[in-house]
Amino acid sequence: MVELSPPRRVVYVVSRFPWLSTTFIANEMTAIASEGVEVFVAPVWKTPAHHLPQELEKPFLTKIVCPRWLQTETWLKLLKGLLRRPRVLLLILQLIPGHLKSYYLPLKLLAAIPRGLYLGEWCVEHEIDHLHAHFLSSPTTVALIASKVSGIPYSYTAHAHDITSHHPWNVSGSIRVKTRHAALGITVSHFNSHYIRAHWPEMKKARLEVLYNGIDTEMFKANGHHHSPHGDPWRVLSVSRLVPIKGCEYLIQAVAQIHHQGVNIRLDIYGDGDRRRQLEGLIVKLGASHYITLHGAVLQEVLVREFQCADIFALASVPLPWGDADGLPTVLIEALANELPTVSTQVTGIPEIIQDGITGLCVPPGDIQQLANAILWMIQHPEEARQMGQQGRQLVLAQFDRHQNAHRLLTCWREIHAVYG
Repeated sequence: MVELSPPRRVVYVVSRFPWLSTTFIANEMTAIASEGVEVFVAPVWKTPAHHLPQELEKPFLTKIVCPRWLQTETWLKLLKGLLRRPRVLLLILQLIPGHLKSYYLPLKLLAAIPRGLYLGEWCVEHEIDHLHAHFLSSPTTVALIASKVSGIPYSYTAHAHDITSHHPWNVSGSIRVKTRHAALGITVSHFNSHYIRAHWPEMKKARLEVLYNGIDTEMFKANGHHHSPHGDPWRVLSVSRLVPIKGCEYLIQAVAQIHHQGVNIRLDIYGDGDRRRQLEGLIVKLGASHYITLHGAVLQEVLVREFQCADIFALASVPLPWGDADGLPTVLIEALANELPTVSTQVTGIPEIIQDGITGLCVPPGDIQQLANAILWMIQHPEEARQMGQQGRQLVLAQFDRHQNAHRLLTCWREIHAVYG
């Protein structure tokens, strides 16, 4: 039997790179690179200058593919790509109707077209074997166009808002076209897989694999920390962007409710976002400033220490009326890898990792009372809570290890390339 070889050189098409909230992509790239694959990364949008890269992103900073729009060479590549595959214009015409669902989508398509043409020609010149996009939004649009210019197959990973949102700012365009032309679809939860097949019936015959986000299970692991009974507060940790889908206001109110019951508790939230000022106001209104703190965004290497010092992890995700929702947040995987007793909500793929009563407690979203009850139960039943954390780590080792999942992804790519020759 002939052993199939993986692609030697791969381009990841992403929204931004480096980017603090997409460490799951850097984790996957790191694991793929460790298998001997040369990994390049093509961000669609520019990262703000003040944004600091994390340690696991730094090896790829020299591998960024980014067109320089003021250089003649860039525009020559675009022209060369069109001349190489003039039928790509027909593909672009197919993309237009699906990008008319909101006033914002045509602008995104106009930005994606030249990037895709440029990247396609760049891939030919640099002998790239495969394109992989994360999110079924603009990154997959760019990968599709680049694939048609270069003749290189592409795959995608669908996550959350890119398939469920119908908000003008987050809705994805031309999903039917992008999935139809892809050699392979990946998604990060069984919930997503069922959702995609239900909403796009033509996907029932397409290849769609469930592949969970992987983490470094050696970086995130328990260090033997247990809550000290000598008057120290129970420390609840949460890590999230301060945006509506994370439900931070519900968690803040739940912890305040527990505190008012006489429990010595504190809440530390790491992350930043446009709701920070509102949440700070809520904390002041509740008189909770001395035991609830918003710390702002920090790098992953700092979070490792915070996970190891916490007693409980909580994430109060909620779905929004226009379909935005968490997919399967990586921070929950990291929490269980640290054997932390974990509380979260029944949103999309979250129950696949926070299995209620087994690896943690999973309550209805937006229910402050049940969220408070779950956190309080963890405090009042420390031994059972600890056992849940231990079972959580076993689940992470079995299904969320980045190296195991990279092997699965490489196997999929091998099979694609056997078909494409």
